This record gives sequence, C-alpha cells and structure tokens, in this order.
Amino acid sequence: MRHLEQSAIHGTDLKVSRLGLGTAPLGGLFKSVAESESDSVIHEALNSGVNYIDTAPLYGYGVGEKRVGRGIKGFSPAPVISTKVGRLLRPGKNAEYDKFPDSDPNVEIYFDHSPVGIRKSLEESLTRLGKESIEIAYIHDADNWVREAIDVVYPELHKMREEGLIKAIGIGMNWCPTSVAIMKETSFSSASCW
Repeated sequence: MRHLEQSAIHGTDLKVSRLGLGTAPLGGLFKSVAESESDSVIHEALNSGVNYIDTAPLYGYGVGEKRVGRGIKGFSPAPVISTKVGRLLRPGKNAEYDKFPDSDPNVEIYFDHSPVGIRKSLEESLTRLGKESIEIAYIHDADNWVREAIDVVYPELHKMREEGLIKAIGIGMNWCPTSVAIMKETSFSSASCW
C-alpha cells in the first residue's frame, strides 16, 4: 500500500499521498464524463487514502475544477488541492470543444501572465472549487514564457502565499529543461514535468 505513504512538501506543513488524482479526464478530456461518474472517481480516491487532487482551469475549461469542488465537499480531513495559473476563461469561441466535449462551446481560454491576470486566475479557480484558499498553485505550461514565469508570475504567487491564499508554489511543465531553468532562479515547493 505504498500509494498511501505520504511525502512532505518542502517548506510547508503539507503531506501528500504518493499517488494523487489528476483531473483532466474528469474535465471531459476527449470523452464526455457524467457528473455522477466524476463524483464516484473522486470519492473512491479519497476513500482509498489518496489525499492529493490536481486540477486546472484548462481541464474542461473550468469543468474539472467545478467537479473537484463538488466532489470533495464534506470530506474530512479535506484533501490537498492544487490548481494552476496562467490561463483564464472568458466568453468567446471554444477552440478545443472537440478536445473537451463537456466544456462550454461559448467560453475561450486566454493567457495572461501579468500580476493582475495571475491573481484573477487563482481567484476564479477558488470560486469554481468553492474554496477560500488552496494548498498548491502551479505555474502552468510556462515552457515558452520562462522569463515571465520567473520575473512576474512567481513574485505574484509569493505574495499570495504570504496572504494565505496558497501554501506552496510549483510548476507544471511539459519539458524538464525549462523546469530546471525556472527552478534555478526561484524557490519552489514542488515541480513536475510530463
């Protein structure tokens, strides 16, 4: 039962199970998912001892975060939740509706790496999750904007950590070399490349 073992996140009081639940599929990635099925997956993970759930505004264009928020209600102790910043939602044409069939066809993703945009991204995620704060905020897919991630996004997340909106800062990237480049100039709690 090694998946139940917990690992500490450096610089925080957080401990996460070795196995976490990623929620891109629960946002309807490539296939529609019934809300009851999403709830069932989240409840099964939590009841099995998984205490870490990762989501993002990208996953179903907000659908993934809403489903996580609904699925974790009433669970005690509350799981560790991570979401991501860098992408925001607004009215428009959904260019990835075929990729996320549960998403709204009249909502589009846009990028805003300004301090205001990063704060708005996290605040909107908290609303969708039904939470006042979360444990981990990842800078999402910064492979093509490394300098902004270091000079603009990280300092804004650091402020939000001091305000108690988040406990840990990390990066969720596609390529390890860009992850390493960012880590060399910042002080992250966690990182992942896929």
